[in-house]
Amino acid sequence: MTTINFTFADFLLALKEADNRHFRSVLRHFSDGKTARKTYADQLEGEIVGVLGEIAAARYFKLGDMVRNDTFTNRSDLPQNINIRATKYPQGRLLVQKDDKSDFITVLVTVETIQHDPKLGWLAAHFRGWIPNHEAKQQRFWDEKLQKPCYAIPQECLRPMTEVQWAIQKAGMNGQHHNGCSTTTTPDFPSF
Repeated sequence: MTTINFTFADFLLALKEADNRHFRSVLRHFSDGKTARKTYADQLEGEIVGVLGEIAAARYFKLGDMVRNDTFTNRSDLPQNINIRATKYPQGRLLVQKDDKSDFITVLVTVETIQHDPKLGWLAAHFRGWIPNHEAKQQRFWDEKLQKPCYAIPQECLRPMTEVQWAIQKAGMNGQHHNGCSTTTTPDFPSF
């Protein structure tokens, strides 16, 4: 399992971005009451975990400390059509929404508290695996009992992170935009 450790500065960056996202969400959903289901602290915690997951994934994929500011689009969180879903639950499931693009992939990151160490920090992100969204959208994964029903994929059904690295490298050779380069697409590899 791959782990990315966070510093206090990472947490402050995540807190600032999470607060911005929460504010934009409240403005966007002010009239429909969607933001009233949870307390402000719970909503902010969820946003912080999400931002930390994106920071960890950007580092994992060697994209620096990229944080996407526009959260209300159909674009992926990272290049190569990669979405990141983060949770604070170590055994948490990867959640794929019905309207998530089927040609994207989604990576599950768990953000957890670790033993405080001045060199390692006090929060860590663990990469649990990934799945192409078209594979995630199976009836067996559908969970109607969630607050927002969606596909909830158990960790044991996810592909290992070593395969996503290979898939991204292959995508770079088969028509996908990768590190500023683009080639022609071949039918043997799905775009994501």
